[in-house]
Amino acid sequence: MRTIFKNRNMIVNRKGVSLAELLFAIGLMAFVATAAIGGIVVVNRTKVTIDKQARAQMIMIATVGYLRSDLNCCVNPPNEMICSYESPYNIEDNNKYYPVFYNIDPNSGRYLSFIIRNSAGVTEPCLAQSVKVQYYNTKKGICVGLQYTGLPGSVGGITAPIAKRKYILAQNVMDGTGMISKIGGDGTIKFNNDTKLFEFTIEVVDAQTQEVILSQDVKVCPDTLLPSNP
Repeated sequence: MRTIFKNRNMIVNRKGVSLAELLFAIGLMAFVATAAIGGIVVVNRTKVTIDKQARAQMIMIATVGYLRSDLNCCVNPPNEMICSYESPYNIEDNNKYYPVFYNIDPNSGRYLSFIIRNSAGVTEPCLAQSVKVQYYNTKKGICVGLQYTGLPGSVGGITAPIAKRKYILAQNVMDGTGMISKIGGDGTIKFNNDTKLFEFTIEVVDAQTQEVILSQDVKVCPDTLLPSNP
């Protein structure tokens, strides 16, 4: 009898999982899974945002660097340059040039020489005597319009004719990012005669939506306008 009684107690004490416990476990697992998925989504969005900001910063550094290099070598009394037009001039037509240029010192800037064809049809580098530059916004970024005049005798003993060129600033850095840089704010490069500073804003924007991803105010004092040492 004693043995039978023990076995009966053992059978009575073996409890199964109740429906409430099962539902609670399922609910807990669903909550943990939802939290984990939500965390993955947040982490992925954060990674995308950080990556986008990093690429925008690279575009900003390249754009500002190129513009500083040019404006540091500006030699004419600078004027305000409106850059917000899609195309203020047609670089192939002298009659459609926008009136404001910046004259760049070719000996200290990025434009010391340029390539032309001489009278014999041979492509040769020509030393620049004068360089004029304009900037304007396009759907592909800031376009740089250049106008060169060559030094006498630098190519085949003759003075090189006026040569024209245009390109998108920092295009190699922007390619494949879906972003472009532009002269922002009111689209103007201003020059403050009191402080001798160029003042403008650079924006890095989404090429499709034009959403501003990064913005930076820039001030440049041309080296040519700095006071000389006594």
